[in-house]
Amino acid sequence: LMARYDASSYSIDATVTPADFLYFVLFYQKKYAVTSTSAQNLDPAGPPNYKANVDTLSLTGSYAPTAKTVLRASYSMYRTDNFNDFASATTSLPLGLDNLSQNASMGIEQKLTANSSLEVDYKYSQYNEGSNGGFTDYKAHLLYTVFNMKF
Repeated sequence: LMARYDASSYSIDATVTPADFLYFVLFYQKKYAVTSTSAQNLDPAGPPNYKANVDTLSLTGSYAPTAKTVLRASYSMYRTDNFNDFASATTSLPLGLDNLSQNASMGIEQKLTANSSLEVDYKYSQYNEGSNGGFTDYKAHLLYTVFNMKF
């Protein structure tokens, strides 16, 4: 048997720095993939063709209103659209995954001295998976602080 795999990936990445104290970064990627077999043409109940689609997005920004203070924010998203439910009496092949993962965060960093700083950050995460009935879905909140010191 012969199999064929075709894949494409497209992306865009941009960084904008309108001033020394302000920047933004954008990244987006789209991936397509298809696997096909000659067995599918011979027996429709045989191994299925498989398609996969993946989207990735990331946005980040930073603003420094003073030399000692930096404000940050970011958002990221990862989505797959490639669940193929081939779970029939003859194949028993549930393949792939449909999910959506999102993360958003914001924080502030304050320089205390030339060798130390304090960060306070908040992060929100969410994950949804449609291919398993939501069994692994979650939402999470995280608040944390970091103290940095150079020696």
